[in-house]
This record gives sequence, structure tokens and C-alpha cells, in this order.
Amino acid sequence: MDREHCGNFLRTRMKMQKGISRVLRSTKFLFGRYWEHSKAFVVLILLLNLILSAIPLIIAWTTRSFVDQLAGMTQDSSDWIPNSLFLLALCLVGFLFMQDYLSILLSYLDERKGRNLLVQTKMAVYERIGSFGGIQLFEQPAFFDLLRMVMHSAQSGHQQVFQTLLRTCRNVVLLLAFALAILSYSPLILLVIAISTLPQITNHLHSNHENKQLDSEIGPHERNAYYLEHLLTNSSTIKEILALGIGSHLRNDLQNRLLMIASFMIHSERKRLKTSTTNRVLIGIAQGLSLLIITAMVSTREIGVGDVAFLIAGSQGILSATIGILEGFSLIHSQSLYFEDYEKLVNLVDPIITGGSRKKMSGLLGEIRFEGVSFRYSTNLPWVLRDVELSIRAGESTAIVGQNGSGKSTLIRLLLRLYDPTCGTIYWDGVDVREFPVEDYRKTIGVMFQDYARYQLTVRENIGFGDIENIHEIGRISRAARLSGADNVVQGLSNNYETVLSKWNTQENGGVDISGGEWQKIALARLLMREASLYILDEPTSNLDASSETAFNKGFSENKRGKTFLISSHRLSSIMMADNVALLRDGKITDYGPPQRLLNSSELFFPLEQRESFSERTDSL
Repeated sequence: MDREHCGNFLRTRMKMQKGISRVLRSTKFLFGRYWEHSKAFVVLILLLNLILSAIPLIIAWTTRSFVDQLAGMTQDSSDWIPNSLFLLALCLVGFLFMQDYLSILLSYLDERKGRNLLVQTKMAVYERIGSFGGIQLFEQPAFFDLLRMVMHSAQSGHQQVFQTLLRTCRNVVLLLAFALAILSYSPLILLVIAISTLPQITNHLHSNHENKQLDSEIGPHERNAYYLEHLLTNSSTIKEILALGIGSHLRNDLQNRLLMIASFMIHSERKRLKTSTTNRVLIGIAQGLSLLIITAMVSTREIGVGDVAFLIAGSQGILSATIGILEGFSLIHSQSLYFEDYEKLVNLVDPIITGGSRKKMSGLLGEIRFEGVSFRYSTNLPWVLRDVELSIRAGESTAIVGQNGSGKSTLIRLLLRLYDPTCGTIYWDGVDVREFPVEDYRKTIGVMFQDYARYQLTVRENIGFGDIENIHEIGRISRAARLSGADNVVQGLSNNYETVLSKWNTQENGGVDISGGEWQKIALARLLMREASLYILDEPTSNLDASSETAFNKGFSENKRGKTFLISSHRLSSIMMADNVALLRDGKITDYGPPQRLLNSSELFFPLEQRESFSERTDSL
């Protein structure tokens, strides 16, 4: 039994040491953020808090003197009220007013500065997120859960911790002041309060760890619930939900997720109630014992009436300060657990080499070459690309052809360095692309993905994002729109290029929704906005009607001369415009050459031609 008690004691001590260490690290970090933001503000806040922490003790001493004088008047049976009593009453009112006003002022100052710090903190998180060079992390559920907890902490945690830290400092000063004052009356009162405090510290630490564990457990369920809520309220999905009649099924699924989250929360709240009840019982016992000690001192005539008032106020002040310190420590410790999530985010290793050796990036002069490139998304998944050998020559257009799942989109992702090859190397004019800073490398490439983004912003922004430095150059933007055919879309809009392409992210009746084909023209314009060394088009005409596709192909043929294109498409008309075609099957390049030769010799071309002929026949119906 002694060994078991010893083990429990050691575990409790280690838990307390770790908790204190976490609190100190997070407090140092947070205080440093405030100090960097405004040194004068921190000095002012500390000074005001020091004054505020001294006021309760001053009020208690003033109350003691006031009660003593009242008691003296009662004993003298005099109708005359001394001036000193009026002065003490006036001082009490003044100190009480000062206490309330300083509390309000500190709250205002901290809210004001906290909002600015909140913006900085959230932007620091987004800066870190934006520093990742690839998309591998963003496809991991664990990363999403980590971001959720970090953003939860950034939303209010830092400001809340700073406020709590200041209140805790005030309570420490108040506790020390009252403790020193009461020590001269009865050390026993301090001993009773101290003994009741120790179990509460352990209870708070244990409760914080359970809350953090709860957040980790409900994270996946909250993520799923958020997705279902998005499905049930998003304009792009609600039409299919209504048409298929699956709303009831999705709502039931959402209800089950929410009920599961609620059950986790209820279980946690039940434990929290048990902990709070235990703590309050300990506080009640300490209060009762303190009153018994004071009563015993009065019965032996060790203290007077004013001393009783002071001791009651002082013991209550010590208990209140102790509770404040414990709750403050608990909250700071709780947030320090989330601070560890922030540290995890900061220390995450980027799967993409973003800095390279800082080789200077230049336009493509020779070729892009894939040498022995293989790739799979994780070690427990099959290979998507295997030993790919491919040359994309400068000034030529190359088409990638293959069935769905053959690896075309993955090859594009590797070329953009959204992933790095598992094996092999991609060369840009003989230099490993990992040698270039990833930002500089991507600036030389224009891309239009098959699942291109539909920004719920203005037309100008949707196109201008292709070359962010020229986002206000309407001449450049209108030229790109003309080349893609998007100028016909813009002409029908009330505010032309300043029209918001959304009915949701705008003022009432200020935006519009456009069709899928019109969105594709906007995405093409975004691609053509950039003066790039390489243009990548992933299914560029998949949503265009026959006349729009013909117009695009004509414009492409007129403007491709001297430029380097990589095209992934199932449309034979798009493929036949390329100078060379690479056939991709089961992750390998199986043939390469001019499209006409491959059309006559490759079996993969027949399904393409057959589908396109069928499509042309149905379009004419």
C-alpha cells in the first residue's frame, strides 16, 4: 500500500511539474507577443493592475477602522458623529468606486489591444499554413484537426490568457498582502486555507488534460458534422440533394454526429461538475474552520469588533484570491495544452523542399525532363507513376493522354511541385527543380486545373489572380478574357469586371451566378493572364459547348507559337493541336510522338476518337 501511495505521489508531482513548465513556457511566449506589440501598453497595464490589487487590502483596513469607530460610538452613547467617521466613509466610497472603475478600464484596454493581437496571431497561423510548399499535409485529417484546435486557441485563447494572467498576478499580490496581515493575528487560518488548496490544484490539472483529450476525440466527429452542414446549406449541392431526395438521410446522419458530440460533452461536463463540487466543499470547509478560529479568538477577547470585520474580510479575500489563482492557473494551463498544438504546427516538417539551394530561376530554354520518376501517395498505397521518362521541349505543346486513373493529374502535381517524386528527378533545363526556390519556380508556370477554383469575388480578381502583380491592370485582364472567350461573359454583366461572381459573398442583389462553361472561360483567362514559361491545361475544354470549344481551339492555335504547353485532355480536338503526345497507361509512358502517328498506331486513341465522334453526333441532335 505504501508503494502504491508513493507511486501516486510521484505521478501527481510529475503532473504538477509538467503543468507548471507548460504554463511558464506559454506565458513567456504570450507576454513576449504583447511586449513586442507595445511596451508602453504592457507597462501601463502592469501599473494599473498593481494599484487594483492593493485596493481590497486598503478597503479592508479602512473598514476595520470604520467599524471600530462605530463600536466606540455605541459604547459612549453619544449623538455626536466625529469628522473622522465621515472621512472614513468617504474614503470607503472612493476606494470602492476606484476598484470598479479600474476593473472596467483594464477590461477596455485589454479588449482594445487584444483585438489587434488577435489579428496578428491569426495571421501568424495563416502565414505558417501558407509557408507549406505542397498539398500533402492538407490532405491529412490529422492536420485538419490540428488546425481546428490551433485556430480555436488563436480565436480567443491568447487574449483570454493575458487577461487571466493579469488577474492571477493581482490575486497573488492580494493573497500575499492579506496573508501577511492575517499572519499577525492567526497563522492557523493560513494553514487551513493552504491545506484545502493542494487537492484543488491536482483536480484542475487532471480536468484540463481530460478536456484536451475530449477535443482530440470529438475532432473527427466535428469535422464530419461540419461537412454535412456544408452540404445541406451550400447552393452547389442543395440542388442535387433536393432532386435525389436525400436530405432526410443526410439530416439523420448529421443528427447522429451531433448527438455523439453532445454525449461526449455531457460526459465531460459531468466530470467537471464532480470536480467543481469537490473544490467547493473544500472551500466551504476552509471557510467554516476560519470562522471557528475567529470565533475562538473573540471569545478569549484577543481581538475586537473591527479586527473581526478585518479577519472575515481578509480570510474571504485570501480564499477568493486562492480560487482566482487556481482558476487562472487552470485556464492558462488549459491554453498551454493548445499552445503545444501551435508549437506542433510551427515545427511541422514540410514534405516539399521549399528553399532549394537558391539557384536563380530563368525561363525555359531547352526542356523539362522526367527521369525515372515514380510516385505514390503513401507507403501503404499502390504506385501511381512508375519510372516515367518524358521530355517537354521548350516552344512546343505536349499532350498527356490516358484513361481515368492513369496518373495524368498526379504528373501535373509533381511538375508543379505540389508533391515531390518518391523516386527519380524532374529537370528544368538540366537543373533539378528542387534546387529552385519553390515560389520562384511556380511564378514561371501558368496552370488551369480540371477542378479549378471558383472564387466568389469580382471578375477582375478571378482573372487577375493569374498574375497578382497586375491585378488592377484592366488592359491585361481584358486581353486575357478576349483570348479565352470570357469577354462575352463579361459584356453581359452589369458591373463588367467589378461584378461579383456570387450571390452569397456580396451585398443584396449585387452578385451573379454563371454557368459551368462560363466559369471555365474565366479560369482559362486566369491562366492566360500570366506571362509564363510553361502553361499547363488540365481538361481545358471539358465544360465548353461545341462552338466555344472551336473558338478556344482556334485561339489556342493562333497563340501557342513559341510557347510551351502541357495539355491533359480526353478531347481528340485538343490533343490533335499538340506537337507531341505522350500516352500514359498504368502509371507508365507507353508511347510518345506526333499525334497523327499515334492516331494511326496506338490503341488508346481509338476510344478517344470513338467518344468524340459520338459526342459530335449527339451535339447535332
